[in-house]
Amino acid sequence: MFPRLILTIALLSAFALPAAAGTRDTPLCKQELTTTLATLSESSSRVKTVGDAKNDDACFAYRKYFLSAVKARLITAMCTDGPERDRNLNQLDVSVDQANNGIASRCS
Repeated sequence: MFPRLILTIALLSAFALPAAAGTRDTPLCKQELTTTLATLSESSSRVKTVGDAKNDDACFAYRKYFLSAVKARLITAMCTDGPERDRNLNQLDVSVDQANNGIASRCS
């Protein structure tokens, strides 16, 4: 599961920059998309740091990653359009699932 998570994080990093090109022109979207993707990147880095550990730090990291991924999916759905939108949403769905699985395996 951990190698799949790293692959997903790499894919998210790849789509974070092009997503801005199809951003809807509203103040909320301009600010929130950038901020949310940065928060997702930070929380995914923390997940990579904890690795396969099963402790309170790992539990917290996966919970934060889950919340960041859910918010990123919501903002991406609301604020992006164009041909990359569906692909980005699918990648975020995978991230949400993996974060949820991480919570299930690390938090009691």
